[in-house]
Amino acid sequence: MTNFDKDTAPWFKQFWPWFLITIPAITIVYCMLMIYVAITSENSLVSDNYYKDGLAINQSLALDNRAKELNLSATLSFSEKGRVAVILDGDLASQPSFLTLKMVHPTLDGQDIETKLLPEPGNTYSTQFKQTLSGRWYVDIISHDNTWRLKGETSLPSETATQLDSGA
Repeated sequence: MTNFDKDTAPWFKQFWPWFLITIPAITIVYCMLMIYVAITSENSLVSDNYYKDGLAINQSLALDNRAKELNLSATLSFSEKGRVAVILDGDLASQPSFLTLKMVHPTLDGQDIETKLLPEPGNTYSTQFKQTLSGRWYVDIISHDNTWRLKGETSLPSETATQLDSGA
């Protein structure tokens, strides 16, 4: 008696055909899911106008170079209650009337903060945040007339002050 003479079950009652059909079926479902996620979610970190951003790099470098020429540095401290204080040092002819503080989150575009730092006695500038910040942040301090910029990064909350140097 040979194997051909045995009465075997139909193909749809066998294990291997269903196993082999399942692999491409799961792949197709996963692919459709990824297409749906790609279409419905917003990728905010990709620039729509990369050429314009590339041209702006030269202007940004000019701001950094001007800060080097002025030998600028800043000490940035955050309190638990949301107060931000900046002590500015350098060879400025006169103290700026205000500074712009940009707090840029590395991955979440919607959490970026831009605010004015108002002067206090001495070389100190401060502001008050409504919310407490946590995590890693890129920090930019820009003069009131956009002639120089100090850059750095910090992790919050932090007990120690963050030092921003122009690299001079």
